[in-house]
Amino acid sequence: MRDYEWKPYRGNLTLLIAQDEPGSSTALTRAWTGRIIGSCETLLIPGTHGTILAQPQVISLAREIRQRLPGNVEAGARSMMA
Repeated sequence: MRDYEWKPYRGNLTLLIAQDEPGSSTALTRAWTGRIIGSCETLLIPGTHGTILAQPQVISLAREIRQRLPGNVEAGARSMMA
């Protein structure tokens, strides 16, 4: 890990952050600054790092991921209306 060299990611990113985790979501978002060549969307998901994959928090996580998957009919329809 010490020798790992960050390379810019050429694309868009959605950063999903557990909103109940101690610390600042701003600091996490800032960590990606300059590493993304594209847009960086930040979403707060209910829960902590340890609970975000458990009910009921995982429902919010799944909904946000599903809306952003390529080929999502719902997301495509919203984009066309905007």
